[in-house]
Amino acid sequence: MLRNSLPQSKDEGISKIQDENLANPQPSDSIDGEGKKISKRKRGCLITTNACSSCKTARSKCDGERPCSRCIRRIQTGECFYGTHTKIVKEKLVESLNESHAINRMAERVFESLAVAGNEREVLNRIRNKDSIQDIAQWLGTTVDVKEQQSTLRIIDNEVDGLETSAFHWTTVTADKDVLHHLLSLYFTWVHPSHSLFNEQHFVNSMHNNSNEFCSSLLFNAICTMACYLHTILESDKTNYKELGQKFADVVKHNIDAEDISLMTIQAFAILFLIDCAQGHGMHASAYLEVASTSLMNLEHTGLGSDAYRQVWRDTVVGINNLNILSEWAQVTFRMPAALIIEVPVTKSIEEIQGNEAEVDGMMWGMYRFPKDDDSVAKRHCLVATTNREKMNLMAIIRTINILMYNTDSSQIAASDILNLYGRLVAWREFLPSIISKTDSKGVQILPHVLSLQ
Repeated sequence: MLRNSLPQSKDEGISKIQDENLANPQPSDSIDGEGKKISKRKRGCLITTNACSSCKTARSKCDGERPCSRCIRRIQTGECFYGTHTKIVKEKLVESLNESHAINRMAERVFESLAVAGNEREVLNRIRNKDSIQDIAQWLGTTVDVKEQQSTLRIIDNEVDGLETSAFHWTTVTADKDVLHHLLSLYFTWVHPSHSLFNEQHFVNSMHNNSNEFCSSLLFNAICTMACYLHTILESDKTNYKELGQKFADVVKHNIDAEDISLMTIQAFAILFLIDCAQGHGMHASAYLEVASTSLMNLEHTGLGSDAYRQVWRDTVVGINNLNILSEWAQVTFRMPAALIIEVPVTKSIEEIQGNEAEVDGMMWGMYRFPKDDDSVAKRHCLVATTNREKMNLMAIIRTINILMYNTDSSQIAASDILNLYGRLVAWREFLPSIISKTDSKGVQILPHVLSLQ
């Protein structure tokens, strides 16, 4: 089953800020004392890779000064400030992740030693003496080093929603194709319909064709990490999915490149955000979402390639925007998102979008939980496209609420603003398409991703 996120967006483009043209006459060259020509032609202003917030919002060139020349011309010096460069943020995040990972592994070794006869008394004494985890681990002779596993995965003749995938190395964690099929099925059943961070069809096609265009080892392992937390434990399980999920997470964190702003790395960061949120680590998770959002903003300036890439980029923008606006960011940071692409360009005509939405809505969805559910669960139309489109409309209202709540220009909120927003929410709920608005019908099981809108 293929589920694409194809919500509609506004047709209007983002307004461009045009700089004033200075009609200065061209000065002639002069000669210095050594007979060399000195050009008096005015040099163009330097362009920095880390633009101020005002220039980023307007997508204009910035000279990196404090305040920059554009803000001075527009008398916006008070709004000219610079966020931390994405490269620095990522480097700090990777360093923090590596340190946290090493400490966690050391702690695990220490706890394991307590179960082994002979050392438990000495270990407990060191804990009572408030020795650090590092000191105890060093005493135990423990060395923590993240190494790649030697096992190699080849997905051979494995079906993912009806598509077969040929042999290709996507992960080093496990070579059990049944386990991997189970994990992918869990993710595309429970996560992707609610948080469409990439285009499923292009992802599966790339995986099937052994292509790195829209599938990567980093993204694949991130998906499997998230899916391990969705597994329902059975007595007959031969695989420890909790340990397996930790191994997948170790591979993802070990292979994060601080300078990589590729689309699939951004998607992996967004999935890491969901993973930490699911574990109750909202504050730590916000760092992942900030890196994903900022990287996506920078990637947008690099230009878009093929139609397929533009579609995947748009789906990722919509997915990450929804994560930002859905108050996850505000709840853990109490401020507006650091980076947000408000206007998402249309990549297809309205007729094409409507046709694609109808096709995606017609795909079948089943309540998959266990491997035996592949053929036994009842299936219904997934309605993912309609759900995502209406979520986009809801996100526009919620974003206005966020701006009102976290606006620093005034400490007062007018009652009329609250009533206006309440009216917009009521109208949105009233005009929901009937196929996703009827949640009180007896005997009808509502799709989980549709319920997330209610």
